[in-house]
Amino acid sequence: MQKIHFTKMHGAGNDYIYVDATRNKIANPSEASIVWSDRHKGIGSDGLVLIDRPTCKNADFRMRIFNADGSEAMMCGNASRCIGKYLYEKGLTNQTEIRLETMSGIKILQLHLAANADATEAATMQQQSGCARKTVESVTVDMLEPLTNVPGQYLGGNVQSPVNIIGVQPSESDWEHSSAWATPTTLSLSRTSARQT
Repeated sequence: MQKIHFTKMHGAGNDYIYVDATRNKIANPSEASIVWSDRHKGIGSDGLVLIDRPTCKNADFRMRIFNADGSEAMMCGNASRCIGKYLYEKGLTNQTEIRLETMSGIKILQLHLAANADATEAATMQQQSGCARKTVESVTVDMLEPLTNVPGQYLGGNVQSPVNIIGVQPSESDWEHSSAWATPTTLSLSRTSARQT
């Protein structure tokens, strides 16, 4: 049986299992996500996040995210912020701006470091990564515009009706001619920031 090293983190309540896929290869991440995400028999989480080398030259790292049902998601803002903290605090990067490849494009993570790490925290970081490092206090990610025209991102392959966003109901003509309306599986905010614990 293969041992897989993982870290469990959450961002704004989205809790995921994070695996450094450069060191731990997961043969079937979809199946692993289903088994490991079970809150009664597994680790328990909203899904599995793999952190890997990028497949394009414009990115520093790549994320793949699998929901608890095994489906692969395009990306998750909360998970991407946790990735920024993970990469820096595990000593996998010294950068405070990280270009993260996702299925919905490259996202830019801005890491905000704590001003002063206390002595215990610094000693723990030195033991884990081999050098004293500041901790990541927060990570900001620019989500860019939501993608609403990607086939297969919705159950059944398409959306049949508009979605009421912040109390505004689009008219049928808006729905037919605009990709600006968010859907149940896209994020409607352009920027988001949260503290990671």
